[in-house]
Amino acid sequence: MKRNEKILARLASVLAQEKYIVKANENEYYVPEELLEEALVALEAEENTKLVDKLKKQIKAFEFPEPFDARNLVFNYEPWITIRNLSHEQLNAMGFSLSNWEASDL
Repeated sequence: MKRNEKILARLASVLAQEKYIVKANENEYYVPEELLEEALVALEAEENTKLVDKLKKQIKAFEFPEPFDARNLVFNYEPWITIRNLSHEQLNAMGFSLSNWEASDL
C-alpha cells in the first residue's frame, strides 16, 4: 500500500473516522485538520484530473462547523461528507479497495 493511499483512506472511511475521531482516545485518534492537510500533500503527487482538482478545491475551501462536534462532523456535516465521498472516488480511481483496507487495518 502506498502512503498516499493510506492517507486518503483515512479521509474516505467513515468507519475509521468513527473509531479515531468520534470514539477517539488519548492513544488512538485522528486530528481532522491534519487529515485534510495530509490529503492535500498526497494529492499534489497525483496526476491532475478533474476529480483530483475538485477534491483539492473542496479541501482548501473547507471550514469546520462552529461549535465543533466530532459526531456532527463525521456523520452530518455535508462539506466533510462531500470530501469523504470524493476521497473514496479518488481511491477507486487509483485501484485501491477501501473495504479491504478497513477489513485489514481497522
